[in-house]
Amino acid sequence: MKILYLRMPEWPNRPHDDLVAALAGRYPLLLFDPNRSAAPQFAGVDVVLDRGGSVATRELIDLASAARVKLWQATTVGTNQMDVAYFLERGVPLANSPGSSSAVPLAEHALFLILAFAKNFNGCQRNIREQVLFNPLTEELPGKTLGLIGLGASARELARRAVSLGMRIMAIDVLDVPQPVRDELHV
Repeated sequence: MKILYLRMPEWPNRPHDDLVAALAGRYPLLLFDPNRSAAPQFAGVDVVLDRGGSVATRELIDLASAARVKLWQATTVGTNQMDVAYFLERGVPLANSPGSSSAVPLAEHALFLILAFAKNFNGCQRNIREQVLFNPLTEELPGKTLGLIGLGASARELARRAVSLGMRIMAIDVLDVPQPVRDELHV
């Protein structure tokens, strides 16, 4: 099985260490070079790993279809930034990776947005330009309530981080969440 790892030009020229460790040299891992012709890079490829699901263009999907790629794996929670209909039309199987593999980055991003709103980030940008780096008149998170709809891997990681900031956590899930998990997360 031959794997092609897609990346954007500004990203590091290597995959994450955990991916390399998981493959343990069992399968050839090729690094896509966006500065070279794409077609030859797809020759004989079985699996495409699309970091963040943001590299897929129609041209690359066409190349994957022509190369009879067996799987296009997007390392992302959702596929809303991808042309799923085109993958289906071209017969290229597409998968994403919700759950524990993407829970930490998603939780960190959600926490970043919470902080951006609480700390009036837009106003902060203006203050930085004016060299005013301290504005104490913003929202404080201790005692605020974070409501989570669903308590899967990503929500659990967000709850862990929010609790450390003194937030109160409330959650609802269609599945029963065991009491020890609720206790750990302070839900």
